[in-house]
Amino acid sequence: MKTIYLAGGCFWGLQKYFDQFQGILETEVGYANGKTKNPTYQEVCTQATGFVETLKIVYHPVQICLSEILDLYFDVIDPFSMNQQGPDKGTNYRTGIYYVDHEDLHIVEHTYQLWQSKYDRPFVVEVQPLENYYPAEQMHQKYLENNPQGYCHIPFVKMTKEKYVSMSQEERMSRKDFFLCNSQELRKIRNENYHLLHALNQMDNAHKEERYQVCQHIFGSIGEDVNVKSQFYCDYGKHIHLGNRVFINSLCVFSDVGQIIIHDDVCIGPQVGIYTVNHPIDGELRKTGLEYGMDVEIGQGCWIGGHVTINPGVRLGSNVVVASGSVVTHSFPDNVMIAGVPAKIVKELD
Repeated sequence: MKTIYLAGGCFWGLQKYFDQFQGILETEVGYANGKTKNPTYQEVCTQATGFVETLKIVYHPVQICLSEILDLYFDVIDPFSMNQQGPDKGTNYRTGIYYVDHEDLHIVEHTYQLWQSKYDRPFVVEVQPLENYYPAEQMHQKYLENNPQGYCHIPFVKMTKEKYVSMSQEERMSRKDFFLCNSQELRKIRNENYHLLHALNQMDNAHKEERYQVCQHIFGSIGEDVNVKSQFYCDYGKHIHLGNRVFINSLCVFSDVGQIIIHDDVCIGPQVGIYTVNHPIDGELRKTGLEYGMDVEIGQGCWIGGHVTINPGVRLGSNVVVASGSVVTHSFPDNVMIAGVPAKIVKELD
């Protein structure tokens, strides 16, 4: 199970709102990210403690993913309003997303950017790790369930789950969220790609034009003068984007759960692995088949030696040379040579 903390004005309405959705296993209202201990409701209302009214959500990521929860959250808050939601004013009513698992941060950032991109005005929703949290008094727990006529700043029309449609596994994957890799939906996509890979890998490497035509069906996009040698393996193919004059030598494995973006004039040696897939740290969640992607980007003019491993989330600048056998675990800027396990900068390039 996973947990996220959301602040969106008065916590009575936010709890009632989220309690209606399948996959939400437990909710609790409380006070987060303040500077005192064991605050009371009256103390928080003074705005002197720094605490914000917050909803703790425990959810099952197979049934509902964090991206879906955040979409529902952004649907009922005013992300432009500083220290106010509805008629409730004060720093204790500010909006915020507070995470406890660092592996959730990229999901939060991705969803935040998607919602922000719809507007010209900047959001004022804070995104921070959870520093502290204290449950609110019992009278505030499930307040609107116990007091159906009580105050709620969220419009009644939002208090219905009729408009909520859960994401497909492919949509989850595209949102960089946890998805079920063993779903029938994704197996079908992978199997279609495997048929194309089989055709490519059965062809003579000397037949460049015919191989290029097959590659056009495999990859999401492909530039001119691209040469991919057999044997080559990938999961989905369509998440791989190749620029002009890209050369990929034999026995490379691209695990393209996330996007793999390779710019112009890149040379990749044999037996290179580029991995964009991650799995939950929690052992029980791993057993469910959940995984998520983090994009890899390789800049223009990079040269990557044989047997290199590039891990999820890595971005290489332009003109980066990666020595053979290196394991690249984080991003690097332009014009450097890197080497080692893990890879480090060994030389600045002109």
